[in-house]
Amino acid sequence: LAGAAIPTRFPFPVHLTGGYARLAGNSTDGEVDRILATRPRFIVVDRGWWGTMRPAAATAIAAALERGYELAGLFYEERNAIELWRVRAPPGAPSGVPPGTPPGSCQGAAC
Repeated sequence: LAGAAIPTRFPFPVHLTGGYARLAGNSTDGEVDRILATRPRFIVVDRGWWGTMRPAAATAIAAALERGYELAGLFYEERNAIELWRVRAPPGAPSGVPPGTPPGSCQGAAC
């Protein structure tokens, strides 16, 4: 849909952040850290599954969101809201979103 490759060999988030670390053949915590170090433009968070994450993965993702992301939108489904986070613009730089726009209400190429 977006024409972008996934940032990891793990096809599903639970394979990367859940209890499958022993089956992965390498450090999934290291893989989470590697992905976050690339500063992906967007991070999608489903809080309905947050409690199933390994603590180290949840801590790393939460720290990355706090450090450099802003909530861009909320998308509701039957269980809960899905959060879309985007890289925060550097101080003084335009974010591409009109000032005062509530998260999730922005539409168009600027969002």
